[in-house]
Amino acid sequence: MDLIKFFFSYFFIVTLLIGCDNSESLPPPVALMMRYEDASFGDTTFQFGKIVVGHSATVTAIFRNEGDGSLTISQITLPQGFEGDWTAATILPGSSRDLKITFTPSSQTTYSGVINVASNATRKPYELYLDGVGAGETYEGDAMLSGQDELEDFIARGFRRVDGTLRLIGSRLRGELLSDLSPLENIEQVKNFELWLSQVTSLKGIENVMVEDSIHIIRNHELEFLDYLPETDPDGCFFNIGANSGLKSLAAMSKYDLVTGLWISKNYRLTDLDGLQNLNSISTDLEIRQNQFLTTLGGLSDLLHVGKDILISENHSLNDFCDLLPLIQSSNYSSIQIYDNLFNPTEMDLQN
Repeated sequence: MDLIKFFFSYFFIVTLLIGCDNSESLPPPVALMMRYEDASFGDTTFQFGKIVVGHSATVTAIFRNEGDGSLTISQITLPQGFEGDWTAATILPGSSRDLKITFTPSSQTTYSGVINVASNATRKPYELYLDGVGAGETYEGDAMLSGQDELEDFIARGFRRVDGTLRLIGSRLRGELLSDLSPLENIEQVKNFELWLSQVTSLKGIENVMVEDSIHIIRNHELEFLDYLPETDPDGCFFNIGANSGLKSLAAMSKYDLVTGLWISKNYRLTDLDGLQNLNSISTDLEIRQNQFLTTLGGLSDLLHVGKDILISENHSLNDFCDLLPLIQSSNYSSIQIYDNLFNPTEMDLQN
C-alpha cells in the first residue's frame, strides 16, 4: 500500500528581475522575491493536496521588493477555488507584503491554474501554478502522520474517516514530537489504528473512533495506562500492545470480550494481565512475550477459546499460570508453546 505523508510547512522562493516603465531614463532594476509557506511544491506548482469540500487551507506568499524602484502590482488573479486577501498594491524598495492564498473547494474535483500577476515589470515573471483537490470526508488509502503538526494539519483538512491505516509516529530525534491525540475527536472511523514512538501520556481523543481491523500501540514510553481505548468492530479487533516501557496496566481493556488476536510484549512495568477478565474469545493467536516483570497470567480466567496458537515466552518473572487453566482444560486452541519463563509448565502439567 502507498503511504501518504503530509508535510506541514515548506517554503519556495522565486527571484525575478523586473523593471518599471520610464520614458525619460532607463528603469532601475527591481527584484521581486515571492516566498511561499505552508504548502508543498513542485518546480513551479503549489500543491495544497486534498481538502474536504467546505473546508479551507491557506498559504502565505511574501512579495518582497529587493530592488531600487517602486513595484506596482495592479492586479493579482487566481484560478477558481483559490482566493487572495488583496489584489493590488505598491511595494517600496526593501519592503514586502504578505498575500494569504486560501483554497476552498466546493465540489469533489481537481482545481488548478496559474497565478497571474500584472505589474509594472518589464519582464514577464515565471508562471506559478496552484493545485488542489476537493475531497470527500473519507480519506482513501493509508495516512502516515509524523508529529503533532502533521496530525493537526490532517484534521484541519476535514477528514472524518480513513479507509486504510491511520499511523501516527513521533520522533524526538527528528524533532517530530507527538503528545496530544485530542484532534482525533473529529475522526469517526478507521480501518487500522497505529501509534508509534509518541510522547503521549493519555489516549484521550480516540475513545469514540471506530476501529475495524487492528490497533497497534508500540513504543510509547510515557504511556502508563490505556484509558480511552477506541471502539472496535462487533466481530473483534486485533491488538498489538508492545514495548511501552512505562505501561503499568491493561485495565482499560475490560471493555472487550472478543478480539481477533492479542499480542502483549516487552511492556517492562506490566506485572499482571488484570483488565482482560471479560475476554472470552480470541479468533487467532495469543502471544505474551518478553514482559520482564510479569509475574502472573491473572486476568485470563474467562478466556475459553483461542482460534489458533498460544505463545508464552521470555517473561522472566512469570511463575503463575493458574488463570490459564480453564482454557487449557477446554482444549479450545490449536497449539501452545511455553518457554524461557521463570516457570515453564508443560501442556500436560496444565491439563492435569
